Amino acid sequence: MAVFKLQSNIGDPSFAEIFIAQGGLAKLRKLALTASGNTLAYSLTSFSRLLELDKGWDFVNSELISRVPLLSGALGSCYAQGLMLMLRDW
Repeated sequence: MAVFKLQSNIGDPSFAEIFIAQGGLAKLRKLALTASGNTLAYSLTSFSRLLELDKGWDFVNSELISRVPLLSGALGSCYAQGLMLMLRDW
């Protein structure tokens, strides 16, 4: 339930700053690497919203990106490829 609520709150820059300062990003990454189903979707959505705020890029790597296609086949695969292209230029 907490990660479900996180995905809606994490887009607020003030919330994101506090979340990161309290070590939440490392925990979110660990969850994204180990979760499945809805929990995986919610954790990756939270990560995506942080990236939209230009935060959390240092926690994104190929291991995390490889989790994206597990979401929904072709859509997840496209999303993962887009992230890899962005990281290549980063």
